[in-house]
Amino acid sequence: MHKSFAVIVGAMLWTGIASAADKGLVAHYRLNEYAGALARDASGQSHDAKIVGAQSVQDGVGLALLLKSKEAYLDAGLSPDFQSAGGGAFSLWFKPRKLQGGLVNWSKGGGWTDIRLTLAFNTYYGGTPLLVSVSDGRSFE
Repeated sequence: MHKSFAVIVGAMLWTGIASAADKGLVAHYRLNEYAGALARDASGQSHDAKIVGAQSVQDGVGLALLLKSKEAYLDAGLSPDFQSAGGGAFSLWFKPRKLQGGLVNWSKGGGWTDIRLTLAFNTYYGGTPLLVSVSDGRSFE
């Protein structure tokens, strides 16, 4: 399967973390200011993300990050600031070229019990509904 989409901007705000909640925004990746191997965090929290297998492209009014396969992604790491004990919100702007596969995966590891958040197009049964999954990791044990 081949999938690609351009990510234009992403931001995260977690309200349940004392250290980050005091400052508000935890991470903000504009992705229209391509900086080589890193997506610079504009929130001031220094959570730069590693860009893997993606490229900067001209799209609309500016630059966007093109993710052409499942091997293309951003890795923001496992900072304690991203742990959401009390809730939070995130925003993602994207322009899919094909409604297929995952958009966001927030995991602590590689197993089912490690998954905390998934945002994807569920194409398993032939449709393209948007799938959102949130877990504390215990429901799969």
